[in-house]
Amino acid sequence: GSADISTTVYPFIIKGNNLLGIESATTEMPTRLKVWEKLSTIWNIDLPREAVQIIKLESLNEAIDEILKGKIAGRIVIKY
Repeated sequence: GSADISTTVYPFIIKGNNLLGIESATTEMPTRLKVWEKLSTIWNIDLPREAVQIIKLESLNEAIDEILKGKIAGRIVIKY
């Protein structure tokens, strides 16, 4: 359990993949708020319905099991 990753860029280059991420832990809160606002509005990506599953919080354990088995693709939204 951590966000650390130890690898080289070669597998990504060879397969044509991108490794993207944002490190925001040291970013000032006003800047974070501006970015979060844009992510929820003008930068929001419309995903096809089949790429998103909405589950209840009570179903989270089962969903995690399915993710770990590689049976879930796309995004999961937890409805509280």
